[in-house]
Amino acid sequence: MNIFLPNYFFNKIWDITEEDLKIIGARLLILDVDNTLTEHKQTFLHPKGEEWLTAVKNNTQIQLVIMSNTNNLQIKKIAEEKSIPYLGKAHKPLGYGFKMVMSKVSVKKSEVAIIGDQIYTDILGGNLFGIKTILVTPIKLENTFLFKLKRKLEAPFLNQIKNKKRK
Repeated sequence: MNIFLPNYFFNKIWDITEEDLKIIGARLLILDVDNTLTEHKQTFLHPKGEEWLTAVKNNTQIQLVIMSNTNNLQIKKIAEEKSIPYLGKAHKPLGYGFKMVMSKVSVKKSEVAIIGDQIYTDILGGNLFGIKTILVTPIKLENTFLFKLKRKLEAPFLNQIKNKKRK
């Protein structure tokens, strides 16, 4: 398996249905924040992201945890508002954040999935750690040079994903 390719691909996080989650078989979802549930660096959920998160929390037995490389203040507000555990400054794709999350739950790695919008952090980190990976397209593309470069470097992998029509 290519460590840069996700196990599953969806356009947006809110396109992942409860039936999809059953097929994926996750008992724990590790959720990225920036451009997965919110626009970049926002302290409030995208309305559709909030609706999806509430539905998963209320209608499934899946545990949720927010894990982000951003500072704690941004995600703390979101996590506390939704009563979801969180870990900021997770250092994805390194294993630190994943190990911290796994130390606080009683599920097997085979029952864990990460959902995020970045190949070099969320997908690479999840694949290296040995959990299921779900890539979503960003809610809104960032304008900074670093993000533009990162998205350009992701393009070959995105083409592979789209050509295989993964879901």
